[in-house]
Amino acid sequence: LDRKRSGRPAILTEAKLADVEKMLQRSPSESQRRLSAHSGISYGSAQRAMKKLHLHAYRVRCVQELKDLDGEKRLLYRRRFRTFVVNHGIEEFDEAWFHLSGYVNSQNNRIWSSDNPHVLHEKPLHCQKIGVWCAVSRRIVGPIFFETAVNSPVYQDIITQFIALLEVDERECCSQQDGATCHTSNETMQFLRELFDDRLILKGLWPPCLPDCKFSGQENRN
Repeated sequence: LDRKRSGRPAILTEAKLADVEKMLQRSPSESQRRLSAHSGISYGSAQRAMKKLHLHAYRVRCVQELKDLDGEKRLLYRRRFRTFVVNHGIEEFDEAWFHLSGYVNSQNNRIWSSDNPHVLHEKPLHCQKIGVWCAVSRRIVGPIFFETAVNSPVYQDIITQFIALLEVDERECCSQQDGATCHTSNETMQFLRELFDDRLILKGLWPPCLPDCKFSGQENRN
């Protein structure tokens, strides 16, 4: 004999579906479990209600807060930067790490098979890698290689090699620094001021919420 089941009813009636729709209109971020508890239906019925209502779960994106005057400051900086780009050549540079033993992202690497092939990717405990620094403008400056973490002495050594690789007409360049610790330490700031003098653009001069970027601009003498 069928005994009366405990728990919330699994039948999703039109009335319950309408109740679910009204609840989601009042509180769009309600979880399915709370929706199930408040509407008196099972969790599976709450899932079916979502499908019938053609609703999908979308992730909330977190972005940087902007103040009232930030838009004007960003627009002013954009105009100044555009003038700089028109009147100067641009050299953009950055560094990246390359894993010498290969790199596998287990979150994105999938193998489709009817049976689990149990594929393993062996990697050393401490993966050997090398850092590469390079600048690009009308030509490629570099690459410059390094093997240790980029701290103040390493960064200063990279910039010294970068200056040595520049041609004579490229030496009068501007440098914009982001907020990385190795870029803003007292030793690095003194080193950069000796090299660039008033052509050093510090992060304090950036407009609010400007994406991190580094560039050097050289005068266009053509």
